[in-house]
Amino acid sequence: MSNLKAEVIEAFIAHETGRPLKYTNSQYDEMLEQVKSEDPNFNPFEFLPIPEGSSSAEHRSGIIALDKYSPEGNDIAQYWNDEEGKVKTPKYDGSDIIIYYTNGKLSHILSMGDKEIGVVQTDKFKEFVPDVVDKSISFIRVECLVDVRDYEGARGKANGLVNSCYKQDEVNELAILVGLHAVDINGEILTYKDFNNKVPSFVFNQILNRTTFFITPECKDIELVERGIAHYKDVERQIDLKFCIDGIVYTEDKDWDSVWCYKYDYLYPAETYVEDIQWRETPTGGLVSVLSVDEVELDNKTIRNVSTNGVPKLLELGCGVGSKIEVAFSGMTIPKVVNVLEPAEVVLPKCECGHQFTEDDIVSAQLVCPDPKCSYRLKKKRELMQSYLDAKQYNEYQNLTDSEYVMAWFEWFIFAILNIPRFNYEKKSLVPFESISSELLQLIKDEKVDDFNMKIWNSYKMSDLNWDDLVRNSYATIKVIKDYLE
Repeated sequence: MSNLKAEVIEAFIAHETGRPLKYTNSQYDEMLEQVKSEDPNFNPFEFLPIPEGSSSAEHRSGIIALDKYSPEGNDIAQYWNDEEGKVKTPKYDGSDIIIYYTNGKLSHILSMGDKEIGVVQTDKFKEFVPDVVDKSISFIRVECLVDVRDYEGARGKANGLVNSCYKQDEVNELAILVGLHAVDINGEILTYKDFNNKVPSFVFNQILNRTTFFITPECKDIELVERGIAHYKDVERQIDLKFCIDGIVYTEDKDWDSVWCYKYDYLYPAETYVEDIQWRETPTGGLVSVLSVDEVELDNKTIRNVSTNGVPKLLELGCGVGSKIEVAFSGMTIPKVVNVLEPAEVVLPKCECGHQFTEDDIVSAQLVCPDPKCSYRLKKKRELMQSYLDAKQYNEYQNLTDSEYVMAWFEWFIFAILNIPRFNYEKKSLVPFESISSELLQLIKDEKVDDFNMKIWNSYKMSDLNWDDLVRNSYATIKVIKDYLE
């Protein structure tokens, strides 16, 4: 089936791009029907290269999330090279990007984004990666790393190189890409052996005079030098990298169905008790939880507050007042709950407007009042808008024309309210604001929420993942804008 899919994809791309056809229409239709009988979700359109100028695209099928497992021991070093018959690779702490191939040739590169839509990173990294692989390869999942010797905050810097507008010179100087795994055109993850056989194991960039891409080696070939840091050196391939890790990825060499990892930040936990739950405001009007705990020493630091990684985890773990918990550092900086020894009921707070929060009010990692006219949310939106406009030096915003005001607001809305990083005002917008600002303005004045939502949807091709956020926030946001305009 893999070969037949490859033939269908090749024929489809030839047809769509105007190249000579290898099959008649009837032959192609018959082949496509056979492929879809085996895989009803097969969509040849996803293999088309991204049109020039596009700023984002959907990810292809086959992207997985790793299951996380905490070892009973408190020293991960004992798991580093044991258990023969398994493939163990480091769980890198950097920033994910996906390299896509069509018929074995580099097509485009996307950041992970929201795991449905990714921001195009092709120009930034196209010289870093293999330009030709086996034709069965659909994409390679890659981690962007920064050597801890080159930059003190290597974890954060790696994220910045991918997600922010750093100069290309800085990317060229600091970034290195490590191939985690490859997926074929059937959406199946290749075994570690096939990965090495079908993808060049490293890329030496002649212009930069250094290796910019390599397939992750097994743990037995890597030195675990200190907590959260590993060292890999290969003189022949000119690789000498000291990088951040936060675990081990275990896989069976013949079976990727059970993929899981140890989390490095679960090391050296300390026991303590929850004394209180602090509910802290977010800029957009939500509430997040921080646990106040009985003071405890953790890696020679006194810990008083710990994170639960969001409200859903707080409830799942049962981290109520009085619960006995184990805490450890996330990475090397943030203390968080890694285990609950004695759970306790979690009592959710009330909104400032009087609404009693429930589990139904959880949005992402925080609590958000469901009332679109909530006075607290409107207040927070006004505060956020004012701070944003001030920060963007729109202090004289009252002197802007209505259209200019909506454009200034729109940038704020996309980033602060929807929290969709791919809609970068300067580089990633799919539709010029000028072409829709007057219509948006009128819809705001008329408080036509549904029409407003649909206009943004059609203009910016939002995914289902973001649609709920848009609907949830639009009424209150339009109310704030309308109040300002009046």
